[in-house]
Amino acid sequence: MGLLCLVFATLSLDELGSFHETIGDTGLFEIFGKSEGWQVFYILIMLVGVFMILFSWVRLRRVPVATLLMIIGALLLLSNPMQEDFEIETMRSSPNPLLWKRPVIFILLEEGSEIFATICFLVSTMIYYTYAAGQLTSLKITSSTNYIFHL
Repeated sequence: MGLLCLVFATLSLDELGSFHETIGDTGLFEIFGKSEGWQVFYILIMLVGVFMILFSWVRLRRVPVATLLMIIGALLLLSNPMQEDFEIETMRSSPNPLLWKRPVIFILLEEGSEIFATICFLVSTMIYYTYAAGQLTSLKITSSTNYIFHL
C-alpha cells in the first residue's frame, strides 16, 4: 500500500511541476539517446500502470466495482502519454509549428482523463473501504455473538 501511495504522491508532484513533459530530455534519460530516453520513460510509465492494475486485482478483487474503477483510472492515466504524443505530432505536422495553438479539445481530453482517473481512484477507494469496514463490523458482531453464546 505504501508503494501505491508513493506512486500517487509522485503523480501529484508531477502535476505541480509538469516534469513528465520534459523528463525524456533530461541528462538522466539522455544517456540512452535522445529518442530512446523518451522510450525508457514510456516503459517506466507502463510499469507503473501495470503495477497499479495488478495491485487493483490482487488487493481489491473481492469488490468488483472497486477493482473496475481502479483499473479504468489506471488506463486513463496510461492514455495521457499517447494523447501528448498525438498533440506533439499534430504540432509538428502543422504548416507553421511556431504558430500552432493547442486545440481546446486536446486540453479537455488530457485534463479530463486525468480528473476522471482521479475520481475513479477516489470512488474505488471509498467503495473498498466501505466494504472492508462492513466486513470488520460483521466480524466483531460474529465474535461477540459467539462469545455470548459460549458463556
